[in-house]
Amino acid sequence: MSENKDKTKIHMTCENGVWTRFFEPPSDTWRTFGQTLLEGMKRVPKHVGQIDGLTGEEDTYGSMTDRAVRCALFLRKSGVKPGDFIGISTHNHLDTFVPVLAAILTGVIFHPWWDVNLDDDMVKYFLELGEPKVMFVNEKVSGITQRVIDNLGTSTKVVVFGDSPGRTSLHQVLKEQDPEDVINFKCTIIEDIEQPGVMICTSGSTGYPKGVLHSYGWLEKASHIAPDKYVVNSIILWFSEISWISAIGSTISLLRNRSTAVIYSRPTVEVFCQLVERFKINCLVISTGTANHLYKLKNIGEYDFSSVRYVIFGGGGINREVDDNMRKIFPTADLNFGYGMTELGVIVRREDSPEKLCCCGKVRENCQIKIVDIDSGDTLGTNKEGEIYLKSPYMILRYHKDPNSTAESIDTQGWYHSGDFGYIDKDGDLFVIDRLKEFIKYKIIMPVAPLVVEKIILDHPNVVEAGVVGKPDLIDLELPMAFITTRPGSNV
Repeated sequence: MSENKDKTKIHMTCENGVWTRFFEPPSDTWRTFGQTLLEGMKRVPKHVGQIDGLTGEEDTYGSMTDRAVRCALFLRKSGVKPGDFIGISTHNHLDTFVPVLAAILTGVIFHPWWDVNLDDDMVKYFLELGEPKVMFVNEKVSGITQRVIDNLGTSTKVVVFGDSPGRTSLHQVLKEQDPEDVINFKCTIIEDIEQPGVMICTSGSTGYPKGVLHSYGWLEKASHIAPDKYVVNSIILWFSEISWISAIGSTISLLRNRSTAVIYSRPTVEVFCQLVERFKINCLVISTGTANHLYKLKNIGEYDFSSVRYVIFGGGGINREVDDNMRKIFPTADLNFGYGMTELGVIVRREDSPEKLCCCGKVRENCQIKIVDIDSGDTLGTNKEGEIYLKSPYMILRYHKDPNSTAESIDTQGWYHSGDFGYIDKDGDLFVIDRLKEFIKYKIIMPVAPLVVEKIILDHPNVVEAGVVGKPDLIDLELPMAFITTRPGSNV
């Protein structure tokens, strides 16, 4: 089976129930990925790379390059080297990308985690998981982060985005770097395609998130969120925070293509529509939750979305009505639905296909997929339901500090067992029936750990047991729902 797109034949085959998209010839572009990003940004110093969606402030690639290099110099002077971690906990703003790019330029591992729903135990868990040499945090979480670091007795440095009295600010750190060192800066060369580059958190069987470790080879591939014709010289908008895989891919794609991103943190659906219209957005990366919100918005027809040429959405299930309505909302856009996960990225993508609503599409290049019987372990044929297995040379290296979960999820043949159930039709299109994930994806950008909610409920004197799960919700994607056992004789 083959298809023709942009004059390039992309072959897909099915042998013994295994669907495979063609494999690109091996390359070593990952070795100098940081240098490639930096050189590209330096070529367009006056081009606007970011716009603050709230204030309209513009940020050029010249300024972005300077700040990232200064941050990279700070990391080196702080003794951070390849194999070491830095942590990032913040919302979306014009400086969010700085430690991300600085990490790539120096070959270290960046570990982004969210800045909402944090308590001391969760912060302690994150700090012990990555053991970061430096933490970059916003003002909101700077206090709790420093307190837990002090309690642990570690030497982790805390750098604050913005101002926080008594703490080191990012502005101060950047200002301290020698201009001559900035001019003479050299990127770190990556020595191994499997050298870890980022750790992204996902849900774990204990209620705490697991650390998914990805390589620099994966990071380089993750920068291809859309065909170049849709992102080069385009204006891009995404809302997921840097702790989400979609934001990491979008951020790196922005830098690779020297596009312009409109940056905004947690907008309402009305603000989303206003931003698309005001800034004439060309490329959108949104969650299915946002798609559901748009579907429910009564005055959606009042907004002008004619500038939008490409939309990729995913992160959860979507019903037929919402799927069909997306084509009415964005009539001039190429619509793509992405199926993936933190462990692999977007591995299946549906390119615009009105005749197959709610399908996830076909496996992407350099990827393989099959459906396996959950009882026998046999590979199934078309239209047979079972567990979805996936394989790619650019997938999770391992769960950090968790060899048992790694062994349970990746078999000896290199197949990742997704825990999701579905089937593949005769055309090679994947349909997902259910996703068995414990983490509650409230509004996709606000993850809720069941264990944290359970602990709060258990603080009630008349509750003896509590279990929290996600309840599907059309607007918010998932809502926490608790099952409790009360103390005998109590009236709760």
